[in-house]
Amino acid sequence: MDTREIRPRLGLGYWERLEWEEFQCMNAEYLYTYHQTPSGWYAKSTPKVACTSLKLALLAKRDAVKAEQVRGLLGSNSSAEFEHGMRLLHAADLLLKAPVADEVQRVALFRDPVARVVSAYSFYRKVPLGVIPRGMSFNRFLVYISREDPFSTDIHLRPQLMGVHEDTRLLPLTPEGVEEFEKLTGLELPRVNASEDKLRPSAEQVDFIKKLYRVDDAQWQRMHS
Repeated sequence: MDTREIRPRLGLGYWERLEWEEFQCMNAEYLYTYHQTPSGWYAKSTPKVACTSLKLALLAKRDAVKAEQVRGLLGSNSSAEFEHGMRLLHAADLLLKAPVADEVQRVALFRDPVARVVSAYSFYRKVPLGVIPRGMSFNRFLVYISREDPFSTDIHLRPQLMGVHEDTRLLPLTPEGVEEFEKLTGLELPRVNASEDKLRPSAEQVDFIKKLYRVDDAQWQRMHS
């Protein structure tokens, strides 16, 4: 099976119908980035899952001065300074990527899909990047992303498991999971972009998100069973 067989039958609401095998099929074309860490483990960078923290920790190992500059910009209340910091981090990130051999050890943090969607919505309201129209309500945002094609949608909204190598060790984005991640990678993740999400989705919205990201939600539930 390849993506050419999947895409023609995907339409509105198809996210709920994707099976694990189909996600694995997509991975060949839509792999997220893995970075080599000081310990030798390769860590996956997944948007809205401590992604900026991971890249900043890696940059600090190479250039502590640059990392501190970027961290200061990312902590600014100025959207212009924040975006400048993200551009600097992205430029540095291009130098941090490394090819991944089949036999390496892989690890990734994994986030509650409901919390991830809420975080993405809060982030785009604070830093509008053209992904969602200004002033869009959370309910309309959910409808909007449910109609997007995950092959082309913004990377912050793609399912987390789209791009995970099958041999990746997944750790929950919890204090305990982060501590284990830091032990495995030899990194210390700074707390950046950690928005205090005041939005509390309704029970109906939570159910909608879980159905929309049902493969991610199933993984999250397995990690806490």
